Amino acid sequence: LAEFSVVDPPSGITKLPDGRLLVCSTSCNSVTILSSQGDSEGKLKPGCLGSKEFYSPTDVLVRRNGQVVVCDRNGLHLFDNDKFVKMICKEYLDECYGLAEDEDGRIITIHRNTTRKPSPDAASTKPFYTYIFFILIIDDAEDRVEKCIEMEEIKGAAVAEMVDVCGESGRRFESLLRSVTYNMGSLYITDLGLDCIFVVTDNTANMFGKRG
Repeated sequence: LAEFSVVDPPSGITKLPDGRLLVCSTSCNSVTILSSQGDSEGKLKPGCLGSKEFYSPTDVLVRRNGQVVVCDRNGLHLFDNDKFVKMICKEYLDECYGLAEDEDGRIITIHRNTTRKPSPDAASTKPFYTYIFFILIIDDAEDRVEKCIEMEEIKGAAVAEMVDVCGESGRRFESLLRSVTYNMGSLYITDLGLDCIFVVTDNTANMFGKRG
């Protein structure tokens, strides 16, 4: 349908009611509009802080009301008829990954909170980062977070942090949540760090399948 260059790989995709496609490119900070035949029809333009580009967008969602939401490292961008409307909960959100919508029209996303701490190795000058992941359920009409689920608290041994343990090039990932899907009251969340899928229902998380 459409080809992308090596430096512009597609990462998230969705279909508009009129048959056009929206395709995220994380590395090129863009969301491309494609015709149903795969021809480029331009790009969505973010409205965050006057930026002309998104900041590493990872997913795009078409809601049942026809509005479009794009998530990137600045937060959640809301569009209507290809026009930017607002940043959703802009005072609270920045780095978001994955998008879904529940039966009540609420937006679901993964939010990553980054905390910088002194390195546990006294001889190291490198910063030590802890990443904590939250699942947020958002009422964008009221511009508020209705529910916040801290994944570290509900998934047991899956500790949400990344630690530099192998010098400049090597890192050990404990948890790296990247996408979310909603189906019949359950959330399905992919974890690229632990190579598994979590099923979250009623504030409890279980690995999907025998091996996750």
